[in-house]
Amino acid sequence: MDVSYAIDIASREDPHIVTAEKALAGFNIAFLHGAFLVEVMPILKHVPAWMPGARFQKKAKEWKHYAEKCGTNEPSFTSRCLENVDDTGDVALQERLIQGTAANLYAAGFDTTTSALNSLILALLTHPFPRINSFPGLHDETKYPDPFAFKPERWLLPDGKLNPDMKGLTVAFGFVRRLVQSISVYLALPGRHLASTSIWITTAMILNVFKFNHDVDGNIIIPSGQYCPGLIPSPIPFKCQITLQSYAAKTLIQGVLSA
Repeated sequence: MDVSYAIDIASREDPHIVTAEKALAGFNIAFLHGAFLVEVMPILKHVPAWMPGARFQKKAKEWKHYAEKCGTNEPSFTSRCLENVDDTGDVALQERLIQGTAANLYAAGFDTTTSALNSLILALLTHPFPRINSFPGLHDETKYPDPFAFKPERWLLPDGKLNPDMKGLTVAFGFVRRLVQSISVYLALPGRHLASTSIWITTAMILNVFKFNHDVDGNIIIPSGQYCPGLIPSPIPFKCQITLQSYAAKTLIQGVLSA
């Protein structure tokens, strides 16, 4: 939100977050195939909203309201793009492109980042030591000859170009052929660098500061591990106990909050 619109978010109850969550929730539901009968019978879009069963029209009106709420005018990606609009060209087209790009910049990273971090916590609860299994895979001599040696050239072809057969960051997505399509889609996403970096930094901070346990108020609660359907699947809400790793972690958090 800060990068896209220069909006400083104070808490989860911030009006901008509430509005964005409601708008994206509508998008997530509307994108789910079969969510509304109007998909099968397009003529239903002409049914008045006041008629019984016209749930789509009511929801669409509600989501449109949230989608049309505006932001601020502080320096940001959006304001800079608007300042650089070419007055000699198609101004309306440029403004529509800026509007769509800015909206996607936030929307593409909101539910996806939240889902990824919720999945991280779910994985920490269901697999307390996930890093143990990654070690053999990352040191497999059939894939990485002499794996303990520092050989940057292993990633390059003789002509100096990157070797496409060597797995880089995508190794975390798995080692089997069925993941090739998912990896190809990931590599085609223009925002993958921002997404990978932000999730990497957040994950590192979470692992450094917090511990996650099943115990909640003296009760052992095991997450179901199931996901909500939608365009961006997310773990079904679950409870867990979050504690600090150490006194140093407490001091670190207090310093951030008081900054």
